[in-house]
Amino acid sequence: MAKSASQIGRRNRQRGAETERQIAEILHGELGMTFKRNLEQVRTAQQGDLICDDFGFPFLIEIKRRASGRGIPTGAWEQAYEASQLVNLHPCVIYKYDRYEPRAVVSFSAVAEAFDVFRHYTGKPDQPFLCDLSLPGFCYLTREMMAGRV
Repeated sequence: MAKSASQIGRRNRQRGAETERQIAEILHGELGMTFKRNLEQVRTAQQGDLICDDFGFPFLIEIKRRASGRGIPTGAWEQAYEASQLVNLHPCVIYKYDRYEPRAVVSFSAVAEAFDVFRHYTGKPDQPFLCDLSLPGFCYLTREMMAGRV
């Protein structure tokens, strides 16, 4: 029996929420910070998917899950970038394809800030030079950024 569009949409939302909870759990284990799903994002556009309990957390996180594909999903970076500009945070897209480990995409400007290399970086901070990282790599970057803010 074929599934209706409503059933498919509901299942996709469930899978998305499940992925958000899984990523929140991984980030908590790696960073020791608590992340919760942003339920307001369903009602209001241009908000991140996870909220961190540490106000010093430097990223707005957008999470995407797909059954198949490679690389950052189409339109995800633009969505995260626009939302991040409203709250003055670095955009981050964490994406996961079935049967693959999650990956995180951040801007080169975030990496440059974390490792204090702006003196060598001549591009504009908002140029879309992107870095695709493993989730542990993203957590390492986050720790470096937060250590520099103390």
